[in-house]
Amino acid sequence: MSVEDEVRNLIGAYCNEVTSADPARWIANWLPDATWGIPGPGRIVGRDAILDHFTSIRTGYVLCVQEVVSLTISVDGPDRASARAYVRELQWKTVDAELRHSELIGWYDDRIARDADGALRFAERDFTLLASSPLPWEGRLHRKAYELNASGSA
Repeated sequence: MSVEDEVRNLIGAYCNEVTSADPARWIANWLPDATWGIPGPGRIVGRDAILDHFTSIRTGYVLCVQEVVSLTISVDGPDRASARAYVRELQWKTVDAELRHSELIGWYDDRIARDADGALRFAERDFTLLASSPLPWEGRLHRKAYELNASGSA
């Protein structure tokens, strides 16, 4: 598999685990000494701190789906790459017993390196937020784990 394909798979796995809300699988995409730069807390250093923060924010959402809008990859050899991934994230959260829907748009600047087991992992992920907005929601979530009616109750 090419480095470009490995990077695409890594970014895809990240998005998948945001949606599945599986912290153990999500954190497996990071190197032990990685950094995560996000709005609010700024730069979070180390896999344990990154996992703690992800878990605390992700559990606040009923569902969160990231889609990669565009992706550019620069290969810096067989063990390193950098990438920029523009993402749109759709979010569903229960607030005051009401299901709220919002979105954000931004990009990740990534530094990616091979770990001791030979897999590419995030060394750095820095997110730049371009836009965020609440969205009207009159639908229904259909994934079994998220089967909610429009009021947000089970």
